[in-house]
Amino acid sequence: MAYDPNNSGSLGKNLKKEGNQPDYKGKIVINGVKYWLSGWVKEHEGRKFISLAPQIAEPVSEQE
Repeated sequence: MAYDPNNSGSLGKNLKKEGNQPDYKGKIVINGVKYWLSGWVKEHEGRKFISLAPQIAEPVSEQE
């Protein structure tokens, strides 16, 4: 069976982090659209979590 990357992705530690850059970086494919994924380790009320932000990696052109 062939590998299907749709609706999956991965995050890895950002080894070149400077300033406000994300702690983790990666890629994800959702419904056939590729995104860059950034994650920042944050803390709220003593609990750590990862805040995520997607950004389209390959912009889709609008059809007229």
